[in-house]
Amino acid sequence: QNVATAGANAVLTIEMVPKVVDSSDKIKGMGGNYILANNFTSSSPIGTEEAPFLGTIDGKFHQFSLTNPLVAYAKDATIRNVILDNATISSRDTVGAIVCAASGNTRIYNCGILDGSVGGNVYVGGIVGLLEDTARVINCYSYATITGGEHVGGIVGYNKIGSTASNIQTMVMNCMFYGDITGGGTISPVYGGEIIDNMVGGLNTFNYYAYEKLKTRPITAGKYNCAQAVEER
Repeated sequence: QNVATAGANAVLTIEMVPKVVDSSDKIKGMGGNYILANNFTSSSPIGTEEAPFLGTIDGKFHQFSLTNPLVAYAKDATIRNVILDNATISSRDTVGAIVCAASGNTRIYNCGILDGSVGGNVYVGGIVGLLEDTARVINCYSYATITGGEHVGGIVGYNKIGSTASNIQTMVMNCMFYGDITGGGTISPVYGGEIIDNMVGGLNTFNYYAYEKLKTRPITAGKYNCAQAVEER
């Protein structure tokens, strides 16, 4: 807290200093500003449907493992620079290793998964399970295997809104899926659900997947959702 005094025109400036945490148990304020320590552990996901996470989480590119999602519900939150060296996550209806359900003006960027598996029952994605409102996933990647769900995608399981160039709401952009999908109903390589318009004059989302890795289950007809296949060289 800083106070600048200028006579009768005194100005009070409050600076939110990020709190470094080594456990999800220490993230108690859902509107707080947090940095994850390099030895961070998680015993349970952050946020609930009734009280979603509203603040900021910065992983500082430290690598750690998770056996449950980092955040269950995020609304108007910012989650960045979180890298998982391994994720082994399952047994929820809506599942994403970083965020299960992202709503409001949530921004998730520079997040990745280097190994592991993510599975669930309904909406399942490597990074995010369900994306809605104006939430966006940008510059994210995953090597994790997607093991099941009704709607699955390598990065986002289900995108709820079909953004267009004249009405940009949800967004999945600059993302890469390096993994395989071994189970699921409707299968998309990068994101499932409503398509983000990528036609001429629309939005170029620059999403890609390694088609030589995505080999166990076929992509559902009409559900490529503008993702481009790339080969390993």
